Amino acid sequence: MARPMARPLKLSCEASLPEIIDGWLFHLGATKPSPRTLAAYRADVEGVSRRIDTDGAAVLHLEHLTRRALRAAFASWAGDHAASSVLRAHSAWSSLFDFLVAEDLLDGNPMAAVGKPCLAPSAPRAIQANDAAQRLLAIAAATDTTGRLPWPERDLALVALFLVSGIREGEAVTLAWPRSPGPTALDASK
Repeated sequence: MARPMARPLKLSCEASLPEIIDGWLFHLGATKPSPRTLAAYRADVEGVSRRIDTDGAAVLHLEHLTRRALRAAFASWAGDHAASSVLRAHSAWSSLFDFLVAEDLLDGNPMAAVGKPCLAPSAPRAIQANDAAQRLLAIAAATDTTGRLPWPERDLALVALFLVSGIREGEAVTLAWPRSPGPTALDASK
């Protein structure tokens, strides 16, 4: 679990990486992350930091966190971690550097120079409840009197279409009628 801090540290460019991590995690407390999230952030940052070449220094400082050192450390980390773990560590480091920029300890976030893996899109998951289709159809068929333009027939037709065709919401919102280059029958009737 994350170590609690009584008060924030006053960080400087000479601060060690452990002090910087403590300050970052303290300030993350304002976003109300769970203790497990804080512990995971710490583990990811410390895990990658152990792979940064320190040229013999006992403790890491900001001067060790170069783009080249970070790219090499992440390449090493990716060698024995899943893509999702590498992405999570990349996100944690990016958040740490955003904090350092906000504290005026760095001019920019170097994580843009560190590559990250692309995850394959996950397949849509079916609703697992046995009576899901019946419940969705019943809800869609009921009139919502609080709606701006209640139209239960339309809602029922859309739910039925999604259930039968397997079309996803994201696909449905991108549907568009093709535009014809010339006048249509509707234009001629005007």
